[in-house]
Amino acid sequence: MSLGKKLKKYRIEKGLTQTELAEQAAIYQKNISDYEADVVTPSVTMMKKLADVLDVSIDHLVSDSPNIIGDKRLIRMCKELDKMEPEDKMVVLKMVEAYIRDYKLKKTK
Repeated sequence: MSLGKKLKKYRIEKGLTQTELAEQAAIYQKNISDYEADVVTPSVTMMKKLADVLDVSIDHLVSDSPNIIGDKRLIRMCKELDKMEPEDKMVVLKMVEAYIRDYKLKKTK
């Protein structure tokens, strides 16, 4: 998926118009339109602003790798989890694993 398509996808998922995204990133709406149409590629500085507003990582915007975590909240939580004592970390991981297992079961029904 192109950078422009990803920007549009995450903007829509966030419930923002091009104008709202532009205002929050402190750039012109025309730039957003050009980025989403893949007419212009944003600079690294501009991508950082857009990624911050969209709550995704720059890596997630520019990479096609399915192994990259794009949700900044999830990245922050993982970093905090990594700081926990091993016993506490295991409790949290088991809860998350159980929830994921239940979620997958519900989706197959």
